[in-house]
Amino acid sequence: MAIVKIKKVLIVSHRSQAGELLEELQNAGIVEILNSEDTIVARDWPEFGPQVQKPRDTETITNSLSKSIEFLESYCRTKKGLLEALSPKIVVGRSQYRQVVSGKDALSILEKSEKCSSALELLGLEKEKITAHIETLVPWRELNVRLEELKDTQRTSIFTGLLPSHNIEKVTEQLTAQSAVFQTAGSPINHTPCVVICLKEKASEVLKVLRSADFEQINLEQTGGTAAQIIEKDKHALKHIQGLIEKEKTIAKELAENITELEIIADHYKNLSTRQQKQADVPVTETAVFFEGWVRENDFNNLKSIVSKYPYSEVSLIEAAKGEEAPIDIENKPLVKPFEVITRLHSMPLAIDVDPTIFLAPFFTLFFAICLGDAGYGLVTIIALALILKKIQGDKRFFLLFLFCAIGAVIFGAITGSWFGDLIDRLLTQPTPQPPPAIVVYKNKLMLFDPFAQIKFFLILCLALGYIHLLFAVFISFIHNLRLRDYITAFCDKFSWFVMLNSIVIFGLSKTGFLIPSAVGKFFGILAFVPAVSILLFSCREGGIANRLGMGFFNLFSTIFYVGDVLSYLRLMGLSMVGAGMAMAINIIAKIVLDIHIPYGIGIVLAIIILVAGHLFNLFLSLLGAFVHTLRLQYVEFFPKFFNGGGRAFQPLSNNYKYIVLKET
Repeated sequence: MAIVKIKKVLIVSHRSQAGELLEELQNAGIVEILNSEDTIVARDWPEFGPQVQKPRDTETITNSLSKSIEFLESYCRTKKGLLEALSPKIVVGRSQYRQVVSGKDALSILEKSEKCSSALELLGLEKEKITAHIETLVPWRELNVRLEELKDTQRTSIFTGLLPSHNIEKVTEQLTAQSAVFQTAGSPINHTPCVVICLKEKASEVLKVLRSADFEQINLEQTGGTAAQIIEKDKHALKHIQGLIEKEKTIAKELAENITELEIIADHYKNLSTRQQKQADVPVTETAVFFEGWVRENDFNNLKSIVSKYPYSEVSLIEAAKGEEAPIDIENKPLVKPFEVITRLHSMPLAIDVDPTIFLAPFFTLFFAICLGDAGYGLVTIIALALILKKIQGDKRFFLLFLFCAIGAVIFGAITGSWFGDLIDRLLTQPTPQPPPAIVVYKNKLMLFDPFAQIKFFLILCLALGYIHLLFAVFISFIHNLRLRDYITAFCDKFSWFVMLNSIVIFGLSKTGFLIPSAVGKFFGILAFVPAVSILLFSCREGGIANRLGMGFFNLFSTIFYVGDVLSYLRLMGLSMVGAGMAMAINIIAKIVLDIHIPYGIGIVLAIIILVAGHLFNLFLSLLGAFVHTLRLQYVEFFPKFFNGGGRAFQPLSNNYKYIVLKET
């Protein structure tokens, strides 16, 4: 429920044991190891620099494995559905993992896969080359002349190419004037294949005429016969290449049956590469390796236990360097842990901060529930999330966060009587004086207020929640500053605001005659001047008197900003009523379709389609709006009152698996 204490450690190991020790530390995932330039050791003893050359072989194999897996994935026979896509990783037992890593089969599959991929790439290029060659020769297939004969002689020049069909007549006249022979050589479409023969001394003039008519010159000086004969040969070659491609694809499909082994070895080499790169970037001497870093305080004993297994290694706590900031990690109870997503999405706290997670959790759930505001939508979201949580691998906190919020939406929707808008009343309430169905009776029993009938109450409720949210943030800051023993900030900056804002509100309520007697209101109206003076005189404690008073007056004037902040919470009512209004509109359209009485059950089917599609669309928009606006209220209104943020997250060296889930068996 707080920021975890992080300690600085120094591990010294003999070179002969450093690799094994680092591997065990990576498996434990409890130590963040610093790079050489960030360590005290390298700063105090520059000669203890990192290894000059970093390992490249492992990184090369890792890249090759990634490319091979990507290549073979397209040949896997099993196609995953939507829910299966949430769990793309293969679950692997530790014994299977060790067997694959220690064996050589996976690397053999890698070699065959690279060979197959390379062969397919070369065959594909050859296929494209031949296909392009055929496309070039197709316009000339009616030319009954061997192509190798279409070349210049001692006295003549020959030009072959394509000419726009609309320029044929004009070019024929101009070429005749140059004593050139012009002959079309195929069926004209947009461009006509043609052959032009002229004397060598006229070649430049003829070429000038052709170019002015957008002539596209094509070199046909090839051996092998006529264009039709060459096309036929190319088609046979293309057929042969296609056969080779199919053969290689069959090999690829067979290799894809063993893709799991490649995925296991890929994750192994990726973690090995990470470990080797880390070992290559720490201070070393001829005999010793220094691992300087950070560990959670409650993991230090575990770290000592790991290091003690190696007789020539030692670990000790050390003081952080002056100005060095420890990384930050937060730890909360299971019910609050999903809301760490919100904190981490903003930024990690500073060491002097308070972890805001436990404070934002109830407000985030409540505000999200109000924005979504429908019990039916909440139930649909819960069912969808239950299916997702059952299938999804890895970190489930984000989905658990939505699950808690959806449960809140069911409760708030039941309180306001919103079940897919007014679907129950719209479809089940009869116009004739008959007893309402049981479901309508139970819905009405759960309902405490109707937002559309009691708009004023809903508005006041949202404003009150906003005011409580903001004052709670000020109170958190007050208590936190007391714990830091910063009493001046606590009383002059926080407590003064807390007293003044509450006094103003009580005074205002007394003037409206709501709950507060006028005498009590008058007392708090006078009391408000005490913190106001404190804010004016002591909220700014730097600079000269003029600067302090000026800033104090500005800070006092910023009371009006609190009014704007409170009004910002009206978005809760707005989003709730917009979503409900959209749901009601969908229900009205569906009811109209039902009342038309379209025969053969078509009307019922159309109404169901309208209801399902419309409510799903509205649910998506409502979820998106609820999340974004609730998030905004935390980040823009709540956090600035007590939370600084900007800490660096604790990132221990650990194993990360992209393709597999390692099961401890």
